[in-house]
Amino acid sequence: MPLTCAVVVVCAFALTCSPAAEAGKLVTVEAKRRTIDKQWKPYDTRLLEHLAGFTPKQVALSKYGGLKDATVEATGFFHTRKIDGRWWLVDPQGCLFLTVGVCSVSTNPTERGRNALYERFSDEAGWSHATNAMLWEMGYNTLGCWSQWEKFMATEPRLPYTTQLNFMSSYGKIRGGTYQKPGHTGYPNDCIFVFDPEFATFCERHARELLLATKDDPYLLGHFSDNEMPFRHDLLDRYLSLDQSDPGHLAAKKWCAENGVDKGPKGFTTRDRAAFIEFVAATYFCTVSQAIKRADPNHLYLGSRFHGSDLTCAAVWKGAGPYVDAIAVNYYGAGHPTPNT
Repeated sequence: MPLTCAVVVVCAFALTCSPAAEAGKLVTVEAKRRTIDKQWKPYDTRLLEHLAGFTPKQVALSKYGGLKDATVEATGFFHTRKIDGRWWLVDPQGCLFLTVGVCSVSTNPTERGRNALYERFSDEAGWSHATNAMLWEMGYNTLGCWSQWEKFMATEPRLPYTTQLNFMSSYGKIRGGTYQKPGHTGYPNDCIFVFDPEFATFCERHARELLLATKDDPYLLGHFSDNEMPFRHDLLDRYLSLDQSDPGHLAAKKWCAENGVDKGPKGFTTRDRAAFIEFVAATYFCTVSQAIKRADPNHLYLGSRFHGSDLTCAAVWKGAGPYVDAIAVNYYGAGHPTPNT
């Protein structure tokens, strides 16, 4: 696996008591653990200043936000590099890069949101320049997933950005059978359509249409292919319970026959289930990765944002590993460093 990159995303928070950090006390942050929560709750929160032995210092940065004093060979695009046994992101100038980004940096499309934007910033250009300056000042160096990066192309210094390509969810809208779940797309029996004969062709076309405009942009960090795909522990049972004419059912049945897997009176073994999960993951990541790399050989493929049970499922990581440049993790419910960090 080229690179494992854990990304902590804080969806919504408000700092209300920062002076306490100077006195060695925890600060209070009002947060929602889930976007669907109605109430904001206060949480005691540690900052970097609370870590033993931590001394803040000014760090020289490249125009992309990379570490100017830690450099390797430049390629003109973001890439990965293993240095002394550790994988790093590297910016286009060859500076080692720690991506610190905010998801969904965008305007509010409602009438009330538009009115507030024009009242405060005059226009969208004013909003993007003010937002860009604020993010750099707060220590961010990336526009995270679902951000309106197109609105920031004229800002200086530019923020690197990522894209969300939605291969499977876009294919599902054409095929039918998907539905909306909080934060991601739902699929029948939580079975993605990776075994549909038409899926690979769709991915090739989808990638060509979406990546032409950005394939030469050095500020593009990389691509996400989808969000929070379902890789359930009982995925084999789920595929076999699909309609007998469904490509997913047929693929699972064929896989069982080719691998000598028999459910038996006690059900499938843990090893059988894990092997099938790896097979499904490998099929998905191989298909979308090939489409991305053919349309855009310059940029990183960042996976599909693992979460939940994926974080402890080795089979999912093994399936994805050969085909991704980095793996992003959605790690919820932890908004600050632990005392032993």
